[in-house]
This record gives sequence, structure tokens and C-alpha cells, in this order.
Amino acid sequence: MFGYRKDGEKCRFKEPFMLGVDQAYWNSKLPPLWKKIKEASDDRAFVILLALVIEHLVDETLETWMPRYKALSEHQDFNFSIKLELLNALSLVPGFIIRGSHCIRQLRNDFAHDLNIEKLEQLAKKVEMLRNLSDEVVVQKDLVKGSSARDLAKFLSFVVCVGLLGYRENMKYLRKAIEKDDYLNGLKSRLNEEIMTK
Repeated sequence: MFGYRKDGEKCRFKEPFMLGVDQAYWNSKLPPLWKKIKEASDDRAFVILLALVIEHLVDETLETWMPRYKALSEHQDFNFSIKLELLNALSLVPGFIIRGSHCIRQLRNDFAHDLNIEKLEQLAKKVEMLRNLSDEVVVQKDLVKGSSARDLAKFLSFVVCVGLLGYRENMKYLRKAIEKDDYLNGLKSRLNEEIMTK
């Protein structure tokens, strides 16, 4: 249906380890969150909910990798944009997920700061961004061409959410691996071998 990685994009993981996803966690997260989004009556509520869901998943993803993340996330100036830049700096998820998240974040900001905006269609440049980002990942390009702004935002957010949930698992397993003593002992041995070789 869709793919994330573009040639030349620097990301440690080439794909999410979807087989490792905890089904109970997945089912407890995505369906209830998506139900709330579907119930949003107007575009303002819809976009704000999309951004809240994505920011929540970004928080969980970062917390998976950084055990002391909670202390960082409690700082007042640590906003959604900075969280996305931090996630991007780790290079553990594809840039598309970051770009898609930023796009939804920008839509939210437009609605949050301008009472005159009532419909997504009023944000022509951002809707074009939605269309372009959705076009990057969808296999059947015709699906994107005829889609409404709301459908594009919903599609892009869904792809971002699925990506965050999938790559969160990659990060969880990598974190578990580096915390094991045998991994650290092996790393120390390899480092000592390199030093001796030099």
C-alpha cells in the first residue's frame, strides 16, 4: 500500500519490524485514537486531534529510546516542533514521518492562531504539502489526486501513526539489546581489538 524510505535518506532502520509489534499495545492505541478523530465535527477539532495523537505517539517513541525522557518532556519550552527535531536527529525513523508530522503540526498551528480559518481548504499551500507528502508514499497516485483536504490529512496522519508505532518497536528492541551486559562486553572487546590493531 505505501512505503517510507526514499533513496539517499539517512535512517538507521530500512523498515519497521512490524512482526515485533505488541498486538495488545497496538490495539489499545490506534483504534481508540482513530475513533476520536473520526468523531471530530469540524476541521479545527479534527486537525487539533490529529496533532495531539501524533504528538502523543512521538512522546512515546522518544520515551522508548530515552529512559529519562519524561523529565525532558516536562519542560515548558519543549514543544512539538523540538520533539520532532529530536526524533529526526536520532536518525532512527525515516524523514517522511518527521515531515508528515511537521505538516500536521503546522496545520494545527494555523487553526490555533487564526479564528478566521474554519476549513482546511482555506490553507491552500498546506493542503498542497499534504497532497505532495501523501503522493510520496501512496502506490496508486489517483487516490491522492481526487482526495479532499480532510481525507489527505487523515491518510497522512494514519501513515505517520502506523510508522511511529512500527519504528517505536525497532527502537524498543535496539534499546533492550544495548542494555544487555553481553552487548556491552562485546562492544568493549571489539574496541580493545581495534586499539590493539592500531
